[in-house]
Amino acid sequence: MKPFFRQIVVFPLLFPVSLIAQDVHHLIKAVYEKQASLTTVSYTLERTDTLVTGHVRQLNGQAAIRPDRNDHRLGFWFRAKQDDIAGEVIYDGHVGYVTDDHKKTYTLVTDTTAFASLLYQSGGRMVVSDLIRLDTTKVVRFQLTQDDAYYFLTMHYADIKQYDVINRYKQLQIDRSTLLPVRVRQHQETLGKVQDLFYKISSVKINTVLADSLFREPAFLQTYRQELPVVNSKKPAGRLVGQPAPDFRLATLQGDSLSSTAFAGKVTLLDFWEVWCGPCLASMPKVEQLYRKYNQQGLQVYGITHEVQQLDAVRRLLTKWQLPFLTLIGSNQVRQRYGLDVIPFYVLIDRKGVIRLVSQGFSDDIERTVQQLVSQ
Repeated sequence: MKPFFRQIVVFPLLFPVSLIAQDVHHLIKAVYEKQASLTTVSYTLERTDTLVTGHVRQLNGQAAIRPDRNDHRLGFWFRAKQDDIAGEVIYDGHVGYVTDDHKKTYTLVTDTTAFASLLYQSGGRMVVSDLIRLDTTKVVRFQLTQDDAYYFLTMHYADIKQYDVINRYKQLQIDRSTLLPVRVRQHQETLGKVQDLFYKISSVKINTVLADSLFREPAFLQTYRQELPVVNSKKPAGRLVGQPAPDFRLATLQGDSLSSTAFAGKVTLLDFWEVWCGPCLASMPKVEQLYRKYNQQGLQVYGITHEVQQLDAVRRLLTKWQLPFLTLIGSNQVRQRYGLDVIPFYVLIDRKGVIRLVSQGFSDDIERTVQQLVSQ
């Protein structure tokens, strides 16, 4: 590994004259306008972290980012990989994935409060959000210098006195030809200890064609096994097991309606899904296979989708797939009564209307329990 001091000289701290404030705001405006035109960015990253412990770590990898102004959580989708870790981290605007290429498994992240944490683990550390959305919030002072090839923008932040955190700043080296950052340094000091994160961006490709499926239907969904979380028995969904299934009447896509009284005397599987959910779509053939295998023995299946603004897409998909079971349009009442906060979500009900299994993702336990219930 190259000595760290050789890598930090790309941010000259001594320039003859700093440019006036008006030039700073003109530059920031120009960078914003450039970033607003971005549809995709992919790049290679070399990251050097100097930690308060004195340790220096080197991280290398690649990332692809798609800005999404309608996403109010991160503001972009991403797919990223750290070179020395066998797996990826992905976020598609609705769910996140963390893969393990050794175990051939993936973990699905659906808790919206956990999306930001994806940026702090393995491949997520390769994401440089300032590349696609320059963040100038909480800046108390700007400095700007330049040479023939680059602008050097330093953004200073207030000290956090109660924690003795001082000398807080972010430095960006911005390519004059592209108006995009190629180096980013985040620096602060705590009780004389330095934390310094340095990002060196290269091999940048902008506005190339990246299919939605790269983020929303990644290939590993067909071959990797999902590591399913245990449904917490203290949460509403976990408390359903052993209880009578909540009643409902829902509209079908054909304009009719169906009451849960139709479950009487049947083993019923409810498949809660959405058209944008990659794991939902990946497991749909398994649900169909389960239906065809056990339907004659008393199994019935109903898909339930809640996002009414996506119904046209749902209809097109179901026309293409020709699934043999009904899809219903969910309601807020159903969402609340079934404790629905993640998808895909499966609820298995016995012939007496009692819930016997709930699962956050499709698992072999579903078929094993179906076998037991249809034989009773």
